Amino acid sequence: MKKRKYDENGSIDKVTQKNDDNEEEQQQQQEQQEEIFSACILWMDDNYRLEEWIAYHYYIMKLRYIVINIDPNSIGSPMDIINRWNNNDYHHLNMTIVTMTDTDHFTEKEYQNEMNKIKKVTDNITATARDHGRIKTNHHRKRQNEFYRTCSKHLLEVNKDTTWVSYHDTDEFITFTHRTKKPAETNRTIQEGLLKMKQPGYVLNRLNEIKEEDAKYLLNNSQDWSSFKVAELKKELKKRDITAKGKKADLVSLLEAGDLSCVVINRVRYNSKELSTYDYDQLQEYNIPDTVDTKLFDTLRYKHITGYDGSPKSFIDLSHQRARKYTQDKFSKWMTHMPMQNHCRDELDTRNKETKGILKNESLVINHYLGSWEAYSFREDARKGGDRNYDRWLERSNMTTANGGTSIIAWPWMRGFIDLVGGTEIALYLLQDAGKFPRDYNATANIQDWNITYTMDKKWKDNKLNANSLLALNETENLSSSSSSCVLLSCCPLSLAMDCVHSAVGSIALEADFDGSIGIHCWVQPVTTGSSHG
Repeated sequence: MKKRKYDENGSIDKVTQKNDDNEEEQQQQQEQQEEIFSACILWMDDNYRLEEWIAYHYYIMKLRYIVINIDPNSIGSPMDIINRWNNNDYHHLNMTIVTMTDTDHFTEKEYQNEMNKIKKVTDNITATARDHGRIKTNHHRKRQNEFYRTCSKHLLEVNKDTTWVSYHDTDEFITFTHRTKKPAETNRTIQEGLLKMKQPGYVLNRLNEIKEEDAKYLLNNSQDWSSFKVAELKKELKKRDITAKGKKADLVSLLEAGDLSCVVINRVRYNSKELSTYDYDQLQEYNIPDTVDTKLFDTLRYKHITGYDGSPKSFIDLSHQRARKYTQDKFSKWMTHMPMQNHCRDELDTRNKETKGILKNESLVINHYLGSWEAYSFREDARKGGDRNYDRWLERSNMTTANGGTSIIAWPWMRGFIDLVGGTEIALYLLQDAGKFPRDYNATANIQDWNITYTMDKKWKDNKLNANSLLALNETENLSSSSSSCVLLSCCPLSLAMDCVHSAVGSIALEADFDGSIGIHCWVQPVTTGSSHG
C-alpha cells in the first residue's frame, strides 16, 4: 500500500507554501477539520474515466480521501493521475489518494489459493469459455468484497472520525432523479435537482443534516432539540438521561445507534446516444468554457436514459456504532453492490417513516453510464464474451425508457468544479487524461474480440425464483402478495414473472444467491392492465 504522511486527524500534512498567506493557511486548516467524504474504488485501466469521476465527486460530495485498489492484471497505471491530485504544492486541493493491491486484503496463502483456482481452469483443456468466465467473475467479486472490508478498516485506522464512505464505481455518478410520480411536478423536481448540483459539497452536507434530523426524532422528550447541533447534543449528555421509545437511554447511545448510517441509492443507466445540436446549445447555457471538450466527459456527453439498472449502491457512515462494529468484525459478510448488506437491511427494518420520507424526497440517484464502444471495450473484463459483449453493448447503446426519458441534472457540475478549484487552467490540468485513449487504440478492430462466446449455464436458468430468498433493497422492503403483473426491466440472465413492489421510484432491486456465490440482480416494475411498454 502506498501512503502519504498524515496528521493526527488522518488528513494530509501541508507543505509550507512559498508565499505564506496567513488567511489561506487558516482556511486550509479549517477545511482539514471539517468532515469529508471518502471512497473505496476498484481500478483497472480506466484512466479515461477516473479523472472525471474524481473531479465530479470532489465537487458535489466533498470527496477528499480515496482508496484505489489497482487490479494486478492492469496494463497501465493510475499513478500520474493520483500524483496530480495529491500535488498540494500546486493547487492546495486537500485531496488524499492512496492505493492498495490484492495482497493488502488476502493473506499470502489465501491469495495463492485464489490463483490456483483460476489456474486449474486455465490449464484444463476441456474447460469451456463459460468455465473461464465464471471462475474469473467469482474471483473478481470476492476480491471486490474483501477490498471493501479492508478499505473500510483502513479509513477508520487513518481517521477515527471517518464518516460517510461511498462504494460506487468509476462509471457511476451521484446526482438527483428527474422523475416524479406527478407529471405536473416534473419541472419543479428538475429545477430543484439543478439547484442542488450548483452547491459544492451538497451531498455530504445534506446527509449530515438528515442524520441530525433523524437523531433528534429519536429523542422522545419534551425538550426542544430543534436548534441543537450533534456536538451540543453530546455535551448535553453530561447533564441528563433521555427517554426514547419507552426505554431509558443516554444521548450518545441514541446518536450512535440512530437510524441513519446506510443510504441505499438506486442506479439508472444511460445509453450511448449522442447529443443533438439543440442539446449542445442547451449545454452551453451552463457556462462551460470553450476550452473544455464536453465530449470527453460522460456526464456531459449523454442524457438519454435506458432505465433502472441492477442492484442499488450504498453510502455508509463509518462513525455509526453498528457500522463500525460491522467493519471490525472479521466474520461479517460483505457484498459487491451493497457492501454492508446485512447491516443496511437491519437498519432499513427499523427506520422511522419521517427519515424514510426525507430520503425519498431528496431524490438521490446514481447515473450509470454505458459509455461509447471505445470506452466499453478498452479494458479487459472477467465477463467478456458472456454478460459483456458487443451485441449487448449495441442493444443497450440505443435502448431508452418507454417515454424516452432524459436528464440533464448533472450538467452544472463542470462550472461548479472550475470555480471551486480556482479556474479553468487548474481544472484542465486535473482533467487532462479524461476521456482519452492511446493513439494506437482501434475500437472498431476490437469488435470481434468481444463476440458472444458463452451464455449462462443451465443451473442458473433452471432455478426457480423463491420470494423468501429475495432481499428487497428499496425503502419499502415488503414483497407484495398481490397478483399484479410485472415487466422485467433488467435481469441477467433469467426471464421471470413475479409479484412486484411499487417503491417510491416505481422499481425494486431483488438479489438472490442461487449457487452460493453469484447474485442474480433483477429490476421489475409494476404494470397496470392495458399498459404498453416499448
